[in-house]
Amino acid sequence: MKNVKCLITAGCSYSQVPNRDVTWPVHLNEYLKPEKVYYLGQGAAGNGIISRKVIHALTEALKTYRPEEILVGIMWSGFNRRDIYSRKSLDTTIIDYGTDVYKNQLW
Repeated sequence: MKNVKCLITAGCSYSQVPNRDVTWPVHLNEYLKPEKVYYLGQGAAGNGIISRKVIHALTEALKTYRPEEILVGIMWSGFNRRDIYSRKSLDTTIIDYGTDVYKNQLW
């Protein structure tokens, strides 16, 4: 595990950073001390958005790091959560995420 240079974490609010609590991705980051960290956890996220965010981040990370240098940790949410698509841009500045991962590429 010490050769991990890039950490990607994702999930729902239990994986969200920042959060009112110190969540598991923070502890993992402090233990591994990688060069690059992608905190992708988001409150109320379903498995659809979780998987798309991870695929996007992993695709970007593979441009810089070898597969054996990347660790992906996912805390999947409930299977009954549903994604809702909107043509309106989401205000994600509160939790400091970019909006690229929310865009539907078909529009």
